[in-house]
Amino acid sequence: MGLVRSIAWGALFATAGAVVAGGWMPGSSSWATGPRIGIATLLIVLGLTVVGFAAAPWVLRKTTRPADYQGGCPVGATCACGHFNFKPRKSCKQCGMATAFVA
Repeated sequence: MGLVRSIAWGALFATAGAVVAGGWMPGSSSWATGPRIGIATLLIVLGLTVVGFAAAPWVLRKTTRPADYQGGCPVGATCACGHFNFKPRKSCKQCGMATAFVA
């Protein structure tokens, strides 16, 4: 399911939850407060979950560190001259040698 469809379904569930919570659904105004709040909470959480699962790949792409550092070394890499690397770069700022990261 695409992100747009997931957002639409999530909004639909959240709106249904708001309608039940407000007592605007026919027959729901006579329900006790407990079941009305429970069903509304279930619908709203279901809507947020649908949107959250659809957005998870995008969030992971933005927050996951690449395994190979895309050709560069991370902060903390050093080179042959021993200079500490404060920025992700492929070569040393001081001597121009390739940097190496040792975990």
